[in-house]
Amino acid sequence: MDELTVTVRSTHADIVAITEAWQMVSEVCMMKDFQLFHHLRPERRGGGVAVYCRSTLSPSHLPVAVPPGVEALWVRVTPSSHP
Repeated sequence: MDELTVTVRSTHADIVAITEAWQMVSEVCMMKDFQLFHHLRPERRGGGVAVYCRSTLSPSHLPVAVPPGVEALWVRVTPSSHP
């Protein structure tokens, strides 16, 4: 987690997508100034997706139906310059 945080800060990333996120635990994986969204495989170990979005982008989860067997996560972001 420390290496991820340093990489995000040094690259000035606003959105970070992670695959194979099966170990993402919200309480442990939080990053200052970012919101974490994740969809983990409940039935088995491995897989999962996660997205970190900078809080200033006003991110929100989009409840898009995803077919079984597809790992996807939809997040809406709204830059402050957008009405």
